[in-house]
Amino acid sequence: MAFTRKDYLRSHLVIHRKEKPHECKTCGKAFVKKQYLIEHSVTHLGIKLHVCEICNKTFSRNSNLKEHYRLHTNEKPYVCERCGKAFASKDNLGRRLLIHTNAKAHVCEICSKSFSKKSSLKLHFLIHANEKYHSCETCGKFFRVKGNLQRHYASHTSEKPYGCDFCGKTFKTNHSLKCHFQTHSKEKQRM
Repeated sequence: MAFTRKDYLRSHLVIHRKEKPHECKTCGKAFVKKQYLIEHSVTHLGIKLHVCEICNKTFSRNSNLKEHYRLHTNEKPYVCERCGKAFASKDNLGRRLLIHTNAKAHVCEICSKSFSKKSSLKLHFLIHANEKYHSCETCGKFFRVKGNLQRHYASHTSEKPYGCDFCGKTFKTNHSLKCHFQTHSKEKQRM
């Protein structure tokens, strides 16, 4: 990329150094260029200077208006290199790329299920909205049923409270004891 002036080159290099020297005094968000900060500052004032000539929708930033126009023109300049699907915005292309990489950065804190989209996680979370959860104080794992949590606690101790009446062998869970009983019933069938 060529620049006609040194100050243009300097302001461009800031992008590569990941520097954001222009900080908003209202919310603390930082920007690479002063112009971006100025455009952002207008959003705090609630002023929307950019108006769509087709539907009269207003925007605080000209870049948002340009992106909005693509909805009316059906222009999709951002093309996915992997599948060829075209998008009207860079954000939508970015979300598509996440699908191809199987990146699932949004994880449910309750059940650990992961999602590639934040909106999918929010929708999933509605499943848990009316449920009560009991969490293990040792490892933080969640259980819907309090009894399951109590059985889980045994995994953190060496205690084996369930004993076999036939051979005296002990187990951490009642389920393990029941499975063990089957070995005795097979022995009786052989006799």
